[in-house]
Amino acid sequence: MKLNSLALSTLLVAGLSVQIQSQSNQTSNQALTSNERDGLILMRQEEKLALDIYAVFSQQWGGRPFSNIVRAEQMHMDAVGNLLKTYGLNDPNKGLKPGEFSDPKLKKLYSEMIAAGKKSRVGALKIGAEIEDLDLYDLGKLSKETSRPDILGVYNMLIGGSKNHMRAFVNNLQRSGDSYQAKYISQTELELILQGQNEHMAEETLLGSSTVYRARVDLPIERVAAFIEDESKLAGFRATGKHDLQLSLAKEKLEVTPTLIVELCQPDVAYNALKTLPEFSTAMPCRLSLIERNGMTDIMMLQPTALAKLISDTPDAQKLAEGVQRDLVTILSKASKRKATLDQAWFDVNLPYKSALFSSNSGAPGVAKSALKRTIAQWNQIKRKFTNSEIEHTKSQAWAQMTVAVTDHLAKSEAFLERGESANAHESLESVRELWAHYRKGFDGLNFTDSLFYFHEEMEAAIVLAKSSAKSEEMSDQITELRELWKVVEKSTLPSLSLDATDLRQRLLSDLSQTLQKLNPESPAAPELLTQVKRQFVALYMQFG
Repeated sequence: MKLNSLALSTLLVAGLSVQIQSQSNQTSNQALTSNERDGLILMRQEEKLALDIYAVFSQQWGGRPFSNIVRAEQMHMDAVGNLLKTYGLNDPNKGLKPGEFSDPKLKKLYSEMIAAGKKSRVGALKIGAEIEDLDLYDLGKLSKETSRPDILGVYNMLIGGSKNHMRAFVNNLQRSGDSYQAKYISQTELELILQGQNEHMAEETLLGSSTVYRARVDLPIERVAAFIEDESKLAGFRATGKHDLQLSLAKEKLEVTPTLIVELCQPDVAYNALKTLPEFSTAMPCRLSLIERNGMTDIMMLQPTALAKLISDTPDAQKLAEGVQRDLVTILSKASKRKATLDQAWFDVNLPYKSALFSSNSGAPGVAKSALKRTIAQWNQIKRKFTNSEIEHTKSQAWAQMTVAVTDHLAKSEAFLERGESANAHESLESVRELWAHYRKGFDGLNFTDSLFYFHEEMEAAIVLAKSSAKSEEMSDQITELRELWKVVEKSTLPSLSLDATDLRQRLLSDLSQTLQKLNPESPAAPELLTQVKRQFVALYMQFG
């Protein structure tokens, strides 16, 4: 496993923070009620039960939902484990291997569930639903027995996760022609969970300490970053920097999952902090880590209060850090709860798609595979979130036909890339773009991306014609059509951008427009100018298409 410097520093700071807080943790332990202590110990063991069983089922039956949920259960178990450390409680799972439990009842339950789930995949799905059913029942009781924000934060995260997992298991059962009846919670409560949508903040937690903030959002990384920047401005913060670690490491031919570092700063607070304690500059600006996996984005932040303890023990330092921390958590919470519009979702899926499209045609199959994987994940989100939305045309027959065709082409493209057939993959991906553009033209009118698609078609036709022995009249008609479509591009709906990005886009548009005006159908330079148009088009599309 490769750790970047930020991840390594996160681990080091977390470890130091635990040492610094160890004495206060013992005091906190004395204040816990017996119900709170017993509840934490129970949930630590129940999360291990879920993790161990899902790991076995994932290996035996493979694929979703088990493989995805295993990762979530590990994080859930770690969150409860951090609470045990915070309050100085002994870990009931310490030294135990998978399938081993200190509680005889859980050991018996593990054996029974494993036996039932190994008989069939449907049986395993029912066991998964039963585990989440049990978790929801116990978490509902335990949440009423504590008022501690850190414990409630973790319990709420576990409840949100269990609801999501329950939906995944029951949906898979229904596709298999089966169903699940509630055993612990009421059937009414189960029906309400199944009718709900995935929890946007289901993974938000302080991880049982004041060291790390973490949230998981069902949105792609670029959209989450945009929402954070929007909420930051409203809160008086500035986004002072954004670093794409995946892009930076790709230049060194090192592959990592999409990772952004977003830097935020509140000028007045920064000024006061530097006046009070110049050493605070070592923790400035505030840094957030965004990591995308399978269309979901994890938001992580070292808590300012934890960093402040490493810098200074003064009350003023902690007071300042607490204020910044409240503001940042509010920003992240609001950003994480926002929902993308259909227009935003179209824009987001186009980002990895165009990378897959062009890299499949430029001898970069590794880049194409990674980008296509992200495209498929985000396309699946669009289908899931908007098929039953209030937007009337998404319920139409045209939507249904288009989604089936696009899904099929994306799957074929992925299969072609796996077999090393990049040309076929590129052709299939071109079909995806055509399906999207024609559908949106019929219902929404052309947006900027779609208008570029139609311009691209005419541009390629003009290039072919210029290389042939076509008559000047034919070439003149083609160039006239190209210029008319360019007017459509310039008048189409443009997404809002920062001032710098807006200036760049305008410059690229202007450069291409000027080249088009130079085109003369009777000139021998026409093929060369059209090649220049294509280069300028690709630069524009890759940046803003």
